[in-house]
Amino acid sequence: MTGAMAVRTAEPVGFRRVAARSIDIGLALGVAAVIVAISHWRITELITTWPEYAELGVRGALGWEGEVIETGRVVGLQALDDVRQIVVQGFVALVVVVLAYHLTALLWRDRTLGHLVLDLRVRDAVSAGLGRSRAVRRALTSAVLDIGVYVAAWLALVSGRFVLGATLWVIAVAVLLIDAMLACGPAHRSLTDRLSGTAVERADLHRRSLALVRDGAAPVARQSVVVSADAARRALDSGTGRRARAAGARLGNRLADGYRNRSR
Repeated sequence: MTGAMAVRTAEPVGFRRVAARSIDIGLALGVAAVIVAISHWRITELITTWPEYAELGVRGALGWEGEVIETGRVVGLQALDDVRQIVVQGFVALVVVVLAYHLTALLWRDRTLGHLVLDLRVRDAVSAGLGRSRAVRRALTSAVLDIGVYVAAWLALVSGRFVLGATLWVIAVAVLLIDAMLACGPAHRSLTDRLSGTAVERADLHRRSLALVRDGAAPVARQSVVVSADAARRALDSGTGRRARAAGARLGNRLADGYRNRSR
């Protein structure tokens, strides 16, 4: 394909991209730590309601003519289900937060925090900008590949589907490695790029910012020198300046006369 439909070749920014993604994943892990703390607090609060479960067990035992074992099993399953719901809610909240982060960052500045730190930006693979639809697609793909597969693996493990959970874990690790290798490959387009139709390039934001500061500071410095010279000239031409020059001339003459008299 040629023209506007041809996929633009991304610049060689593979290692920068890996570092940028590491920053974004680090932020996701930070959010996960907060959610884990909140979920732990909720589970602790749930444990304090064990008397309610005990009351439910007594009522069940009386109602079932002393079938205590069956009642205990039902109560235990109820408690386990409540804990499982809290864990699932935490995982869902993590995915929602990560998706919202990517979507907000891409719609606002065409870059996440990791891209900003590494001086990168996301664009459409066939054009210079990043449209809204591409940004949404990129955010969804990033959320799924960065954290979604891991969350699915954990949910499978929590649900007791250990084989499925282990399989998803292997898939998640494989996706991470494939994404990094493609980003550092000849085309410099990761799996996320290929699925979302985007590419990542150098933003040159840092270089342009330094150039603006340098270009803006030079005229200011020159203007300061001119202003200082004008101020000094006006000070010398003023009455005070003339009197100071005259006093300096008289002092110089006295010193010269004293030196000549001492030489004789």
